[in-house]
Amino acid sequence: MYVCVILVALLITLDLTVARRRRKACDNSKNEIYSTCGNLCKQMNCHNRANNDTYQPCNDQCRPGCICKLGYVRHELLTDPCIKDC
Repeated sequence: MYVCVILVALLITLDLTVARRRRKACDNSKNEIYSTCGNLCKQMNCHNRANNDTYQPCNDQCRPGCICKLGYVRHELLTDPCIKDC
């Protein structure tokens, strides 16, 4: 029983450490924020904004990662910086 408690505590600590590293990976100067449950493939970008297209087919419903702050969009790719105007 004692070993199980220690193991659970270790796993929780490891999970928190990984989450902190992911948050730090978001670049606040690029207008990104970390989301524990972001829909990364449905982010608005300049291409779908110009076409008034807000839907992109996606099976990835909830995934932690960097998303654009409110009012910002990616130029096109998920690796592009978040920009205010296209």
